[in-house]
Amino acid sequence: MKKLSLLLILLCVVTVFSLAGCETQTQTQTSNTNQATQDTAKTEEETAEPVTLNWFSDVSFWNPPMTWSSDPNTFMGIITKKTGVKFSMNIPPQDGATKLSLMLVSGDIPDVITVADPGNATNIISKLVKSGKMWDLDELIKKYDPNSHLLKDFPNDIKKALIKRDGGWYAFPSHISSDDLRKTYPPSSQYYIDRNKYQFNDTIMVNGKLLKQAGIELSSLSTEQGLLDALKKIKDSNLKVNGADVIPLLVDGKNYWDTTMRSITSQFGGMNVDKNGNYRDLIYSSGYKHALEFLNKSVNEGFIDPSELTMDTNATAAAIVSGRVFAFWGNTANTHYADIQTNQPYWQSPAPVLSSTGAKPVFGKHYSPSVGWMQTFISKTTKEPEKVIKWLSYMSSNEGLYDSNGIEGINYTLDKNGMIDITDEGAKNDHTKTGFWAYWPFSNTSWENHVFEAPTDQLGPGGLMDTAVTTAFARSEKTVIFDNSALDVPPGYIQSKGLGNQETEIRNFVQAEIAKIITAKDLSEVDALYNNMVKKATSMGLDKIDEAKDAIMKQQSKEMGIPMMGINE
Repeated sequence: MKKLSLLLILLCVVTVFSLAGCETQTQTQTSNTNQATQDTAKTEEETAEPVTLNWFSDVSFWNPPMTWSSDPNTFMGIITKKTGVKFSMNIPPQDGATKLSLMLVSGDIPDVITVADPGNATNIISKLVKSGKMWDLDELIKKYDPNSHLLKDFPNDIKKALIKRDGGWYAFPSHISSDDLRKTYPPSSQYYIDRNKYQFNDTIMVNGKLLKQAGIELSSLSTEQGLLDALKKIKDSNLKVNGADVIPLLVDGKNYWDTTMRSITSQFGGMNVDKNGNYRDLIYSSGYKHALEFLNKSVNEGFIDPSELTMDTNATAAAIVSGRVFAFWGNTANTHYADIQTNQPYWQSPAPVLSSTGAKPVFGKHYSPSVGWMQTFISKTTKEPEKVIKWLSYMSSNEGLYDSNGIEGINYTLDKNGMIDITDEGAKNDHTKTGFWAYWPFSNTSWENHVFEAPTDQLGPGGLMDTAVTTAFARSEKTVIFDNSALDVPPGYIQSKGLGNQETEIRNFVQAEIAKIITAKDLSEVDALYNNMVKKATSMGLDKIDEAKDAIMKQQSKEMGIPMMGINE
């Protein structure tokens, strides 16, 4: 019996170890099978032919690489490797919004669409939303990429603002910054807090090198007459750079009617609100008229060449690169890369330039959650919705944002806190070739202010020179700052009032008229042309448009708790 019992025990032990061995072998085989499956899937994903998508933009001066590269040392190559997509880019040099409108009608719609619609000038955002051919991003993400970070960390305050504007979350915005986003990405220093509060690109900047050569003090340019005197001194001095005459005053090319005029009008005290708190178009303000008079004087005195009014952004930047420009008044963002390329750390700003009328300079800043600048839509006609939303998720993720700065260890390094330090190699980057820093539609201002230390370098976007120039106006104790959030007009609002066509016609009319006014023979003709322009614009329906905008401004002013009142008039 003892022998039998021992035999049974031995059999049991053998059986247990046999079963354990079988289970271990089975687990090993299963693990090997799973790993083989994953490796196969990974290999298939990496070796699969990338999907080509069409990307259209109406932002004519956006200049990413137009030929998609598979080079792993470019951002395009990295994007393709990590998302399986590449792009055929379509960025018309002009009339992009018109061409996109025709695409909506024809049904030949790009997979990805990025637009900028300042002041609802073209109403293209409203057209895209109302076409019914754009994906609601909530629906698209939940259906094709339910684990996307965008469902968890896209800032709620910006999302609400987008939904309020469009009736749904259709657009992914660029250059986003908000209270909710700053909770996720706190600014790394007071420098970025101040920049968020005061920075604005439309301003005046002067060439400190030429300023010194001409023996002019920066402070003397802080009045209208002082600036005109300085421009005359520059013109009469016959200063030359590389054998070419210095340009006394450069406006923002063909954008002057928007950026240059808006900035001068603001510094000369013009607002969209009168002394009774009623909305009125900017052309009715005395600051706007005085801005026209200043530009007319500058043309007639030879400080501005009329050919500047038709220059494109590349030509404006080229003029800055040449070192020949004494003063530039317009969107300074159109000169940033020129600064990097030509090592020009000498730009300064005398802003505000005080009007000879005595009006207080006014600075309107959007302090409510911003809907950003460039707006990216995904078309329902795309044949690759899963690919395109995973690309969108990647581009907006921490991984994608870090990758957008280059290759770690080559273009940048990270310190122990994850802060980015651009290397010398990274500073030489040509975004038009490598794609690094080129994809503006995914610029995340709060993220950038979180992962970069306050700069110590003068040059580059966000550098000390850039910040000093673009915050000078708002930082001045002479400038009156107000929150202009209530002035936002929702896309499609004017169309809903039956005034869309009139608004487009009036905008085109005014744009043409101010060119005539600026190049008029004298101030007497300026006065006559200006009065005729205002009278004609009013008869075309501008007063009715102002009534509609006044109603929405007052509604939003009440909802936001932001009182609106004219400061000078």
